[in-house]
Amino acid sequence: MSLTDTAVVNAATALNDSLTSNGCQNSANSDVSNFQTAYNAAGGSQTLTVDGLYGAHTQAALQEVMSANSGSTLGSYTAPAGCVAAAGTPGAIVTEGPSTGGSSDLKWWLIGGGAVALAGGIWYYSKHHKGGRRRR
Repeated sequence: MSLTDTAVVNAATALNDSLTSNGCQNSANSDVSNFQTAYNAAGGSQTLTVDGLYGAHTQAALQEVMSANSGSTLGSYTAPAGCVAAAGTPGAIVTEGPSTGGSSDLKWWLIGGGAVALAGGIWYYSKHHKGGRRRR
């Protein structure tokens, strides 16, 4: 089998539709386990644990199937981010960007604050320094 076979494509489509409609769940899901089983049977680049949990490995496998089917509708999608920690423990949610908590939140607040301050400075300069560059 290959990643373009009907069984794995159908399972990937069903999983993508489920994730799009219901969001990512941090508990076992039959669409996820069906995809994991079909992916393993198709001989993907990794062997997934069939646990029904949509984590980083299943996300990577789903993206691999999507990329292998680039000429179809499935190939035009991007796999949603996994929502279960790599250890496979339900309840440990993986998120991206500034909402990861801890010191990274502070980093994003500082970057955002700096950008706002810079924009304010540019606005102030444009209102109070008419004529642009000074002439000699």
